[in-house]
Amino acid sequence: MRSNAIYLTLLMMCVEPAFGDISYIPISEDIKINTGDFGIGCDMEETLISRAGKDIFIATGGINISIPIDIVGEDADVIVGDMSGNGHCDLAVPYGKSDVNESYTLFVYDMPHEKFKKSNAGIISNPDFKENKIISSYRDAAQWHEDSFCYSKSLVDFFLCSQKKNIDNSLEWLRLCSEDLCASSTIIYKASSIQASAVVTADRAKLHDITNDNILKERKGYLVKGDKVMLIDFLQTYEDAYYKVNYFNNKMITTGWVKGAQLVVNPVKEK
Repeated sequence: MRSNAIYLTLLMMCVEPAFGDISYIPISEDIKINTGDFGIGCDMEETLISRAGKDIFIATGGINISIPIDIVGEDADVIVGDMSGNGHCDLAVPYGKSDVNESYTLFVYDMPHEKFKKSNAGIISNPDFKENKIISSYRDAAQWHEDSFCYSKSLVDFFLCSQKKNIDNSLEWLRLCSEDLCASSTIIYKASSIQASAVVTADRAKLHDITNDNILKERKGYLVKGDKVMLIDFLQTYEDAYYKVNYFNNKMITTGWVKGAQLVVNPVKEK
């Protein structure tokens, strides 16, 4: 856990704050937007946004952008605001909508080139704009996901800085990222963000390796009843749920995948 804390500290040091008012503007008809229109508090050249068939068009500063859309209702909104904290407006343009997810294509203002560019964040869903990041949350099948995007001044763009996936009412999967790479995942207690631990309940809990196709293969090693492990990853197959675990013994670490039914997760310990 100490290494994760150090990593998170370093990550936060490289994040530029994002802030500013966000406006939701209907695009049922062609609209022109300028600084100050619709309550916009960021700098923006006159921008024309229109919709035709399966595309949304943006014309600004002599540049024309065509954005494909999937399924979007007639009451769709474009989101305009200073999401990156540089004083210029950024855009989130409608892409798709389902019963639970509403997704947008993200565009950021590239100050060095004085134009909008499609963000490397790509598609964001049900976005929530915090003081220093964009939270994209969505449901995929029965599992809720939360991706956080932080703004980097050096990249002139947002980057993925954390990912979460819901496992159950008490646990979630977490991975932290910097501008350049992502750390290894871990399983945490939702109530405290402490790494989750468990105890082996089977007489012999076989260890498994995983292939690039997410196929689990049994290996010779196993854990025994009473062994204490730390949870670092999770996989739900058609038949069973598996946890990737670290087992510490005699200054050695054994890592492998174990059936969730052969473990009991320890209750969270309050700090």
